[in-house]
Amino acid sequence: MSTLADENEIAVDFFSGSGTAAEAVLRLNRDDNGNRRFVLVQIPEPTENHEFPTIAEMAKERIRRVIARMRAGGDDGQLELDLQPGEDLGFKVFKLAPSTFREWKPPEGEEAQALEEQLTLFDRRLEQGADPTDVIYEVILKLGYSLNVQIEPLAMESNRVYWVTDEAVPGPSSGGGTVPGTSEPSHFFICLDDHLHDATIDALPLDKETAFVCLDTALDDSQKVNLAMQCLLKVI
Repeated sequence: MSTLADENEIAVDFFSGSGTAAEAVLRLNRDDNGNRRFVLVQIPEPTENHEFPTIAEMAKERIRRVIARMRAGGDDGQLELDLQPGEDLGFKVFKLAPSTFREWKPPEGEEAQALEEQLTLFDRRLEQGADPTDVIYEVILKLGYSLNVQIEPLAMESNRVYWVTDEAVPGPSSGGGTVPGTSEPSHFFICLDDHLHDATIDALPLDKETAFVCLDTALDDSQKVNLAMQCLLKVI
């Protein structure tokens, strides 16, 4: 880990333990109005504490408590009347987990029925019961986006649609460039419903600079052709 002299540095700790580095970064930012960030990596090493069964769980709780104290005014219990404008006191937690996308497995036996059953499973590329948030973050990684994006559910009656945008792009009305190192636009819409309604397509501000991600099986042939002409269509 660096000395963090630069107020925009990122501290990376691959053996984070109880989260000491995160607390240091948060407090240093408070002291000099910096914009440092931290990335902590910790295997879920078990403890003998029933409340926090792993070191990773202990680190998360420590960071939560540090942030709570900072928001309350500090360790001395005094009310903080001069909070930093725009101060970021949040953090995200990610865990390694199996993919939400189905993996091809050769059918058991050589019968045509076994192959047909396996192919039927791939009518829908996602694992049964996959959490939408997990799917969205996996799509984000596959497309080369940063994990530090904003995911906003849109108020729509026809389908459940999410707006995924880089933190520098505040909303659908804004323009934007591309993700650094890729040709991907800096924002996209995603819908994971089994069927996409025409009302949803009509309501979304789609254009040639906007990506739309959905299930391949959610579209009929006409919708697929029209969306491919209207926007940057990507199907799962």
